[in-house]
Amino acid sequence: MPPPPRHHAPHSALPAPAGEDELREWVPPLRQLSEQAAEAYAFFNNNNQTHGVAQAPAGALLLRKLLENENIPTA
Repeated sequence: MPPPPRHHAPHSALPAPAGEDELREWVPPLRQLSEQAAEAYAFFNNNNQTHGVAQAPAGALLLRKLLENENIPTA
């Protein structure tokens, strides 16, 4: 089995949280993965904060919305 795909923010001193355009790039590969695997997981880190609020939950919810909009199953 190939290793899971990994995504890291572009190299910078303070990586920006994943935006909609960046997460939208993951929809086609995740669609393909959903057709081949019973389960898949996406991990977001909390290194990025906006006014002291961690951005991982917002990124995860946005990815879920993008997947559901394309009828890709989510949990």
